[in-house]
Amino acid sequence: EIYDWARITTKKDDSNYTVINIGAAIDYTELDECKKIKNDVQNGVEQIFTAVDKEETTFASSQDKTGKSIIYGVQFYTKPFPFNEAIVVNCYHMTEESNIKRSVIISVNSEEFAEYLVSLNN
Repeated sequence: EIYDWARITTKKDDSNYTVINIGAAIDYTELDECKKIKNDVQNGVEQIFTAVDKEETTFASSQDKTGKSIIYGVQFYTKPFPFNEAIVVNCYHMTEESNIKRSVIISVNSEEFAEYLVSLNN
């Protein structure tokens, strides 16, 4: 009831359908709403999970070629560096011109999925 949509990603060509990512999203309109949702979810994660490390990030979305859409995120790493396995809460504040829905996405990423995401931005 809380989330507007959800996704499950399985390992490619795996007949066992090994799950490498679970995510859910809450759609929003205004940036203030996004930041409130992100903070509420972040506080909830911090109440039930102790991260090895935590990283706050803000960066332009590679999905918007204008560079005007911004992602506000926090990663709760489940293993020490150099691993990227994490619980992630990202606020995707996309411009209207990008024609991409604005959502706060909460995801649990395996190391394999995290490496895939990093490879997309390189």
